Amino acid sequence: MNARNVQGRMVSAGRLMRAFTLIEMLICVGAVALIAVGLGKLFSSTGATVKIGKQISYFGEVAGSLERQIRRDLAAATRDGPLVIREKRIEDPTNPNAVKGVYLTAERNVLSARVRRADEIMFLSQGKFASNREPMWPGHVPSSSVARVTIGHGMKSTDYSGVNVDTDPANATGLPGSTWPAGLGKAGPNEYASDWILLRHVTVLARPQETLAQMPQAVGGGTLPPYLNTLSKWKDTPAQIKLQPSAPSVFRFDPIHPTDPDRSGWGYEAWTVGSNTPQRKNLNAPTSADLVRTGPAVWPQTASGIVDVASIDPQMIRTRILGVPDRLVWDAGSDGSRSSRMHTMKPGAAFLSTNYTNTQLANFNSAHPMKLLMASMLPGADPWIANAAGVASPISPLGGGTLQEQRMLCAAVPPDFTGNLSPSHLGTGYPIAEPWRQQDQAMLSASNFAVGCSEFIVEWSFGDVYPVLDINNAVAAGKPVGEIIWHGLLRETDATTHALAAAPYRAQNKHTDPVWTSRNSKIGYDLFTERWTRTDPNGARLPVSRQVWSEMIHWPTNYKDQGPSFATDVPLYSFFGYVDPTYNPAIAPYDQTMGDPNTVEWPWPKLLRFTISLVDPADPSVEQTFQFVVDLPAANKRQ
Repeated sequence: MNARNVQGRMVSAGRLMRAFTLIEMLICVGAVALIAVGLGKLFSSTGATVKIGKQISYFGEVAGSLERQIRRDLAAATRDGPLVIREKRIEDPTNPNAVKGVYLTAERNVLSARVRRADEIMFLSQGKFASNREPMWPGHVPSSSVARVTIGHGMKSTDYSGVNVDTDPANATGLPGSTWPAGLGKAGPNEYASDWILLRHVTVLARPQETLAQMPQAVGGGTLPPYLNTLSKWKDTPAQIKLQPSAPSVFRFDPIHPTDPDRSGWGYEAWTVGSNTPQRKNLNAPTSADLVRTGPAVWPQTASGIVDVASIDPQMIRTRILGVPDRLVWDAGSDGSRSSRMHTMKPGAAFLSTNYTNTQLANFNSAHPMKLLMASMLPGADPWIANAAGVASPISPLGGGTLQEQRMLCAAVPPDFTGNLSPSHLGTGYPIAEPWRQQDQAMLSASNFAVGCSEFIVEWSFGDVYPVLDINNAVAAGKPVGEIIWHGLLRETDATTHALAAAPYRAQNKHTDPVWTSRNSKIGYDLFTERWTRTDPNGARLPVSRQVWSEMIHWPTNYKDQGPSFATDVPLYSFFGYVDPTYNPAIAPYDQTMGDPNTVEWPWPKLLRFTISLVDPADPSVEQTFQFVVDLPAANKRQ
């Protein structure tokens, strides 16, 4: 190859190796930018899709789990105990928003502020139940075939260091300083709805059993720990079952002795001549020598959140609520025409009225003492429903006109499981000789049903539907004929909204208020009637019916609507007990000699409707609401 050819090829190669022009570079950068933006959009869309998918999956999984458990519990519900529903509106009076709503998160987005509901439901359930507490000794676990099941929100605290088994402000045993956490929606640890915790607390009903004849041998031939080294510590007592703390009763207070922890689930001694009150059955107070736990001997209480055993059974609960013939004849305010078997205890005129104001003594209803006790079966029941001071307002024991709540204590996680945060141990952890301290911490979160439950609503129905004609045989214009009638706190937005709305059970035309004339047109639709036949002396078969009144089911009984005369904090209780205390076959129109039944059952709802709102733990500003209806089995009647 000659030099000329080599030089030509080098020139050609140089032309081929020239750089990009500026225009070409700009086009290239623009193309890359467009591709990057497209990929960013794609990844962003994919990320949002994945996030939404995770939220849907979380909500579906949690809501499905809640529904399945509630259905199982109610399928096993027994009428050997009462059913109580407590419906409570949660508002924030300090919120400048017109609706006084509760904020969802600390961002205080006004769009999330609304009045919320934090209802509770309590009943007895049959099955296999055992304490959630870790056993103190292998095989020593309190267990029973029946338990009290309570579903409702708990209360978180900012300081759990003073929590003990007897912690209950109703008995002056609160947290440090005898204070109780601020209620739901109030400034404090329970202010924002996304932080609320729904509890499913199961209280095992286990009576004390025969005690051991001798202590078991320590594993490996060693010695028993000091808290188990005497036979007396192994005994079952009303305060300790299977080495675990046990409440002596499922009733939070005793109406006769409202300032003491209730121990009267075990009954009352016969009254004595000249005595104004029945005497409580003398339960031996617990002593330190007979308890596994060291420190002062106390009566455990379920409001503490760390006790899930009660030394009582359904028969004792029934006897306590209904009263005992001839043994509880002190009942000066009762209707003397009714049988003494219906008599229950109450300390005076303050309990004669079932109305909110406690002033209409002429409206006394014999169901009220029963309802008072049934309400106290809620582990965080309102202590002001029983007015120990005997004055005209049920809110006075808490003072200030504020209906403070005292729900069961809880925590999202055990707040101090190792004991290193406890000032009483100077950050050294719990002593090895006190294993129950860690168990107490674990129990504070053992009943958590849904962490981040921003609303829980319970409503009920007899299964009746709106009829074509009202009680005056007039056409029910504008009414949802054929739709189910639901009862509970008022959820109607106006006089004609009805499709899924609930309203208090009103029975007959018992409440006439011209302000609510448009709503009064519905009175009578929710009437519950039971019918049977009797045989007269001539052998003729005659139909007989009885009707259920709202006074028997509700407290306050004058809670027809959320009107201006009621404080917004006043809850609505719905009670379903054993037998109808307003029915008396010896008084017309009933006649026991003609075949009328001696007693009739307290009607129970056929349907329960649950509305549950949950928040996404990854993004608490996202809220989802679910609703389902449970058919309460009619077969689970008293044995």
